[in-house]
Amino acid sequence: MPQESSLSRREEQILALISQGANNRQIAQDLRTSEAMLRDDLTHLCTKLQISTRVELLLYAYSSEQANKAADAAA
Repeated sequence: MPQESSLSRREEQILALISQGANNRQIAQDLRTSEAMLRDDLTHLCTKLQISTRVELLLYAYSSEQANKAADAAA
């Protein structure tokens, strides 16, 4: 999988909201976009990360969040 640093700021925001359990409507509202645009963003993100399901995306988001916390703690 690509490293998280290759993600755009918007993709990182989407992952953070997914890891918090937000649904598409909530994410679209938080990012001030339409659900249709968010679906396009999710499709692109999944393609970029070579992920095919939302569950895999959630697991990726969660593991990335945990890795960031561990790196912050070590610093």
